[in-house]
Amino acid sequence: MFKRIFALMVVLSFGMTALADYPADRKAAMDLVNAGKNQEALAAFTKMAEASTIETQKSDALEQAAYCTNRLKKYDEAIELAKKITPPEMSKAVQMSLMLDNRKSAELLAAFKGEDISNWPDKAAGLAGYCRGIAYITVRDGQAAVADLKKAVDSLGEGYMRDEARLRLGETYGALLNDDAQALAVYADGIAKSKDNYGWIRMTCITSTSDILVKQKKCDEALAVLGKIDSSAMTGVWKYNFMLAYANVYAAQGKKAEAIAKLNAGLAAKDIADWQKPLFQQKLKEVQADAK
Repeated sequence: MFKRIFALMVVLSFGMTALADYPADRKAAMDLVNAGKNQEALAAFTKMAEASTIETQKSDALEQAAYCTNRLKKYDEAIELAKKITPPEMSKAVQMSLMLDNRKSAELLAAFKGEDISNWPDKAAGLAGYCRGIAYITVRDGQAAVADLKKAVDSLGEGYMRDEARLRLGETYGALLNDDAQALAVYADGIAKSKDNYGWIRMTCITSTSDILVKQKKCDEALAVLGKIDSSAMTGVWKYNFMLAYANVYAAQGKKAEAIAKLNAGLAAKDIADWQKPLFQQKLKEVQADAK
């Protein structure tokens, strides 16, 4: 009797120890990922997946192992690892993520277009909605993209993926569905809710909002939106993105001299990106032609 009780206590103790160690082991493995040591991280996650008897831990370790394998340019092996993940909804979502990362949107839609993600667990639904939504954008299916990206925004927790899903939703409304009102509403959410005030997602929401307002001849509102960022303190690409946005507003207001001065200042800058120069040159040409 006492032997059986002792044996049970050992088993329970082992299970509790394994559970307690998993967060620390996972952090150590993620540190390897962040250091670019994907082979070592893969070995660690594989060991964790094999050792754990807890389904959520095993699935999490398999998911991370699949991502490590993908970063090692072993796509087929990564997909096979993803297929072992439970529950099946999460397995499919991770497969979608791997396909999207490898620019296999057609394959993603061929395999998972018919999946109804409306009742999937939030983590799986959020990831699947994000991945399939972006895949729909690549084939210009705006309505389907909107449905999936809305699901992603509703299901994902706060963070980069949710912020980007919201941005892509706004872009889909604007570029694919020509619905500026909905695009503005989504961009407003992005400006208010993006986690990084000076991150590219929030700043894209701001400049995209300005572009729409200029098109609607609401230039004062466009300037107010651009003013949410102190662009005078910026450097690099975004400094010139905002310079171009301001030039667009000035030109729409009829302030040709201010627009030309802003564009010339950008073109004269030493750190403007090569791909940005044609945008400035084209806008300058338009403003100068309109000024004659």
